[in-house]
Amino acid sequence: MAERSGIYALGLVLFELFAGKYAFEGKNRRDLVNPFAVTDSRSGGGAGDPTLPGARSG
Repeated sequence: MAERSGIYALGLVLFELFAGKYAFEGKNRRDLVNPFAVTDSRSGGGAGDPTLPGARSG
């Protein structure tokens, strides 16, 4: 798990570096965390998950 979270964090930092904006937007910390907290990680979540804003289907 630690290896994957490190790769994810690196991806976020690189995105912010090259895009010049935050990867996620929200008014407060709850707005930022909520999409991740409501997804069951055991179900596979992520791309194609309709509970995540902007997720691709298929």
